[in-house]
Amino acid sequence: MNLEFLKTFIKIAQFGNLTKAAEELGFSQPAVTKQLKALEQEFGAELLERSRHKIQLSEAGLILEMYAHQIINLIDKAKYDISKLNETVSGKLSIAASTIPGHYILPCIAGEFSKEFSQVRLSFESGDTGEVIKRVLEKSVQIGAIGACPNFPQLICRRFFTDQLILIASPRHKWAKAKQISLNELRRGTFIWREKGSGTRQSIEKILASQGIDVGQLNISMELGSTESVITAVEAGYGVSFVSKWSVQKEIQLGRLKEVEIIGFNGNRDLYLIYLKSDLVPKTVETFINFANSTTVKEKLIKTLTNKI
Repeated sequence: MNLEFLKTFIKIAQFGNLTKAAEELGFSQPAVTKQLKALEQEFGAELLERSRHKIQLSEAGLILEMYAHQIINLIDKAKYDISKLNETVSGKLSIAASTIPGHYILPCIAGEFSKEFSQVRLSFESGDTGEVIKRVLEKSVQIGAIGACPNFPQLICRRFFTDQLILIASPRHKWAKAKQISLNELRRGTFIWREKGSGTRQSIEKILASQGIDVGQLNISMELGSTESVITAVEAGYGVSFVSKWSVQKEIQLGRLKEVEIIGFNGNRDLYLIYLKSDLVPKTVETFINFANSTTVKEKLIKTLTNKI
């Protein structure tokens, strides 16, 4: 019996589709089909019922799915209990992150972590906030890093850094030449916005609403899919936008962009690390989260972020 075949079967049961299961696992569909046939030969029963448009588990498949989860959980528990005997932190640690934590915050933290815990092999994935949450829930990754705390009972949400959203404009924009603008003046601007699903977008819309600004009343000329594309469009003079201050340190220092001060505006937001609630939180996960929250690491991170040039 191959444990990897059981993991593959769990993915087939989850997606109800061989192609999607193969994509998720990084296998070819023939490889997934071969593993499924090996399991059916092992148990002497057909595990799937196929129709023209979908597949579903047979009665035998439902039984195997139940036991497969139990077997994998027992193996994970054995690994966890054994790892506690060894003080050395080692193994693989997978993280998915949305734009701001993934591009600007976590690389610095991960670099410091790797120096101290050299036996841990880190891997990173990127996606919008919704995609990151989905990957953590599906156990595709162990930790997610996002800009908003999701309301899922299966997840533990730990704040690890404070971001600040600021309004940026081209130096040629009239707001860049003013010392300050009022919140009400935002209604007369032309904005470039992040796409739906962006944590930055969710955060700024929530912040503006709390300060009496209905985003529906703003003139949003474009919605773009990355912080970098927003910065490029603002620098070219196509509008203004709210971005993380960490993403534009270089552009502001070089004079390519200007921060616009808004009277009474507070753009602070927390960034979070999320992971599945469990009695068996891996040592690597626990160690990384505690490391990311240490004062020393945060001080080094801020120093690095503010001295990019």
